[in-house]
Amino acid sequence: MAMGSILNIEAVIGDPSDLELSASEVEDVLAVAYLAMRADKRLSEEEIDSFERAVVSLFGAAATPDMATQLMNRFSDQLAKLGLEPMLAQVARRLTRVDARHQAYKLAYGMSLSDLDTNDDEFLFEDELRRALGITEDSAEALIDEVIEAIEADEDDEDA
Repeated sequence: MAMGSILNIEAVIGDPSDLELSASEVEDVLAVAYLAMRADKRLSEEEIDSFERAVVSLFGAAATPDMATQLMNRFSDQLAKLGLEPMLAQVARRLTRVDARHQAYKLAYGMSLSDLDTNDDEFLFEDELRRALGITEDSAEALIDEVIEAIEADEDDEDA
């Protein structure tokens, strides 16, 4: 795990080739992750590190050294112009495939855990995200379980 990281975001993402996300879907999934990071109106070093690693994991060989910074700057500009809820609604509308929506939800949930400092703003965002993506409460619970299992499996691997 990279220095400064608390959570192995790669374990949350899994094998991105299994999902066959398009480049635009990857960007939208990352936009949702960025909004999750900003839900509490703060950015921690751990969240930034997790976001950078998510970019590399999701884009693979196509990732460039400054891609995460460029995406964060673009998402920050969009957030400043639109606000959180309208930006989330816009991104959610573009994520039409169930797999892409589920990946966005899981990554956002993982991002909210990355600094080990969850709060009411993040819980409210998670609920808003679930509704925006059209994910039922039962499906959301199953996706959260997948995230927790991935994190726990990674921690078990580290302890071995």
